[in-house]
Formats: sequence, structure tokens, C-alpha cells
Amino acid sequence: MDGVGDRSASQVLFKTHGVGLWALWRKEPEDPQHARILGAAGYRFFHEPPEVQLVVALFPRARGRGLATEAC
Repeated sequence: MDGVGDRSASQVLFKTHGVGLWALWRKEPEDPQHARILGAAGYRFFHEPPEVQLVVALFPRARGRGLATEAC
């Protein structure tokens, strides 16, 4: 995810600005005790001056199923 899913950077954003990224998980039907990460969604700052932008980043296996729309 090229740094978009950087956990420590997201934690700093939550503490300082109230925005950041959340992991998107799917519980596996055959094993509900385990979940697979599908990607991340949330808000980050981009551009100069910084603007809050919506970010959705999905692994290829999670694309094409409407998950980005559902995450928003």
C-alpha cells in the first residue's frame, strides 16, 4: 500500500488531527475466529497546503466486490 497503510503515521494523525486510516477486515466463513485484511480506508492529508482526502486502498483480491463503496 506504499505507506498509505503506515500504522504509526495513522496513529499520529488520529492523536493530532482526529483523522487516520482503519484496517478493512473480513471474517472467514470457514474459520470465524480468523480474519483477513482486505485493505485500509480513512482520511489523510495530501497536497500543499494540506487538505484532508478520503483514501481507500484494497489488495487485488478484494477489488471488484463493492468494498470501497461500502467502506465509505
